[in-house]
Formats: sequence, C-alpha cells, structure tokens
Amino acid sequence: MMKKFKKMLSLVLAIAMAMSLCACLQKAEEPGKTAQSGNVEGLETVDGELTGTITVGYTADFAELYDLLIAGFKTMYPNVTVIPQEIPGTMLGQINQMMALAGSGKMPDVCVGSEHFGTILQEGWAYPLDNLIAEDPDKEYIMDQALVNFTYEGHVYALPYQIQFNAIAVNLDLLEQLNMDVPEYDWTISEFVEMAKKATTTTTSGINYIYNAAHPTWGLDNKLVSAMVPEGYHQYGYSFENHTIDLNAGEAWVKANQLIQELKSVYALVSDDLKYTGGEVSEYERRFGEGADALLSGRVLFGNHSSWETRVLENANYKYDFYPVPTGDGLPEKIQAHFDFAYMTTKVTEENRDAAYAFLKFITYSKEGNMIKLQERKAAYEADSKTWDSFIPACSYPEVMEEFENNFPVTNGIKYMYKTIVERPETIHVADCDKLIPNYWNDIVQFRDAATEQVKAGQDPSSLVNDFQSKAEAAMQGTWSYFSRCMQKNIEEFYKTHPWETNNAE
Repeated sequence: MMKKFKKMLSLVLAIAMAMSLCACLQKAEEPGKTAQSGNVEGLETVDGELTGTITVGYTADFAELYDLLIAGFKTMYPNVTVIPQEIPGTMLGQINQMMALAGSGKMPDVCVGSEHFGTILQEGWAYPLDNLIAEDPDKEYIMDQALVNFTYEGHVYALPYQIQFNAIAVNLDLLEQLNMDVPEYDWTISEFVEMAKKATTTTTSGINYIYNAAHPTWGLDNKLVSAMVPEGYHQYGYSFENHTIDLNAGEAWVKANQLIQELKSVYALVSDDLKYTGGEVSEYERRFGEGADALLSGRVLFGNHSSWETRVLENANYKYDFYPVPTGDGLPEKIQAHFDFAYMTTKVTEENRDAAYAFLKFITYSKEGNMIKLQERKAAYEADSKTWDSFIPACSYPEVMEEFENNFPVTNGIKYMYKTIVERPETIHVADCDKLIPNYWNDIVQFRDAATEQVKAGQDPSSLVNDFQSKAEAAMQGTWSYFSRCMQKNIEEFYKTHPWETNNAE
C-alpha cells in the first residue's frame, strides 16, 4: 500500500510541475462548467478580439493534459469561452460514445480521435476545413501527407494531432553480447533477417512474435508487406488515388509471406512459437524458464513493438532502441507512420467557427500547443517510474523539433523517425489506413486470413495472391462506393445548414 501511495504521490507531484506552467487555472470538474482563464508561462495574448463559446471533447485519459492545453489557449485567446466535455472511456474506443453524443445532440465543437475517421465522416460529423486552412498564415507547418490523409472528395476534414510509428524494438545489450554490429536506422530487410538468424542460438531468439491476433496493424506480416511495396503505395499496397489495395505491387504480399516462412523455418527464431510445442512443459519454458518473459529478460534481439507500445519494455533490464521497420532491399527508405487526428464537428456555428478553428489549430500543429504536450508528457515520465508514453508531434516548427530532439525522453530511433519525416516528407508511408478508410481491415482480413492459413499449410503464396487481390479489391470498391455516396449527401447537407461556408471544391 505504501509503495502504491508513493507512486501516486510522485505522479501528482510531476503533474503539479507541469501545471506550474499555469497560474490561476481552475479545473472545470462539473459538466458544462467553463474553464477559467489561465496565464501560462512563456505565452502571450495573440488575439484579444476573438470571441466565441466552444465545447472541447476529450477522453478521461487526457484530462490532465487538457487542463494545461485549455489554460494555454486561454492565455492566447482570453475572450474565448472554453467548456471542457470529458467523454467516457479512452480515445481508442470513443467512437461508440460519439454515436451516443450525436444521437442526443451533445456533440462537442472540437474533438480528438485516433480510430475510424471514416465512420466519423460517413455519419456526417466532421466540418470541412478548406476555407479555414486556406486563410491560415501558419499552414506551412502542417505536414503535407497529413492533409492528404484527411482529404476526402476534395475537402479536408481534420488536422494531425500526433504521430506514432511502426517500429522494431532492438536489444542493444544483446547485440554487444553476440558481437554483432549496431545497424544504421535506414537498414534493410536483408540486414534484419541476417541479424535475426545470427541471434538465434541455444539460449536466445531473433524476434518475439510475427502474427498479432489483437489487431492486424500490429503484426510483423503487415509491416513487411508495407516495407516491400513500391513508392506511391501505403499500408498493404493501399493507393489514396484509387482507394484500393494492390497486393501485386512489387510482389509485396508474396515476398512478405515467403520471408515469414523463411524466418519461421529456423527453429527458435520466433521465441513465442516455442510456447505451442506441446507437452506438459513447452519448449519456451524449458529454454527461458517457467513464468519467464524472453523479451523482457533480454533473451530476444528484436521485439515486434511500435512507438505506442513503449510500456511493454518498462521492466526490461537492458538498453534498447526503437528502430524503423526495415525497408525492402532496393527501395527508398520508408518510415511507417500513423496520424491521430482532431476535427471540428458540424455542431460548429458561424458565431464560434473561428474560435473553434483557433482551438483546433492550437491542439494539433501549433508550436505552443505542442510544447505544452511535450512538457506534460515529460513530467509524467519523470514521475511514473521512468516509463513514458510516446508522444510525437505532428508539426514541423524548428522549436518543437529542437525540444523533442534535446529534451524529450524517447529513444534515439524515435527521434530519428520524427526528424526524417519532417526533413524528408517523401519517406512517410501511411501505416494505419484503418484510421482513415471505412471498413479497411474488414475488407482485407476476411480474405487474407484464409490465404494466410493456406500459406502456413505449405501452399505457394504466388498461387493465392490474385484470388485474394480480386476479392479484397471488390470489397473495398463496394465500401468506397457507398462511402462516397454518403459523403456527397453529407457535404450537400452541410452547405445548406452552414451557408456562411463556400464550397470551393466544386
């Protein structure tokens, strides 16, 4: 009990440190209560003329952060009234809560999300931002790929809130122990395979797992397909131009499956496969010990874990880094990126439109908002037993990049990925289309799983790819056709109910 109390006290003290940025902040603890004006250190009023009342929706896991963000915004825009609206649950599962809010007419004006933006659009909840972005003098700091991601039928509907990366966790101590060279961050799949094989000994393994039953995005199979597609294609060969996948592009799906079979043919290379060897005691237990975790105990070179999974390694007793997913041999470097988002809802009126956009900009790509987010995450890290939840800014301000590079507690590999996509945007590979495209994984997985089982049974993936491709393509085109009709209906209704906006996409 005392240990738990000390940990809670440390976290409270750290949040207090972050809150020391704010003076005279009063938390709106009751629904509908107005957030009071704050005076955030280092910020000044930029627009005392802007007025309006806005509701800001966020989930409970972001409550402390939004106290800080609202206070900072109020310093810069003192005459905007901000009403916090805490949404039950977490950001990952908020779509159901948003359905309920929309049905009861209680949708916030501005909201943050991480999943199923296609559903949000199909329901007609998102406000097109074209005119607001066009008038924004700071729009150059929005990442171009993010605007591509959130453009549908000629309209931009969201701004990037934060970035995450597909990655590989690398045990740096085991590299030294096995007398292996530390790879460069722009490594290739051939290097990865060679190292995984070399790291497979009588006591160690190359990687912890390949397939992920919880979510297809997390599996190494998905990451490898993305690593092998040519330029212009994204996750699983997705094309934003055609709104379908091309599994034959670069023979990516066939090559990825062949590579997986090659890895799995090396006994003990995939440590978690040893859990299913049968018998009363599995080979995993015999090799690593009863109740042992091979990855955390330092007996696995590569962990199939990404930037949002940093807490997986909080109890690891070795030095590690998060590397980009290696790129297919002969292809330009890719950084597999995910963009979470924030958006204005169609509840916004002419009276609070500019205030809503000012807040949306502040929490997404503004320099000031990102500095607050970095400082809050750093304070939480320093309090919570030196573990951190990765936050990666989705903007290109030099000051934010410098703060992230020099002061933020993430591994050098994550810093490399962020710096690379800012300085070389062409390296961005959109790695979570399920966030953006309606029914994305459902349209793929219903056919992929059957094909994968056939490959596991020994069938040549090249004999399966065309059938898989034609079925998935038909499903995705059907979904997109329906989605497009919904979008057309929604945008027509939007301009009827919001006549102050002009439809410049026509």
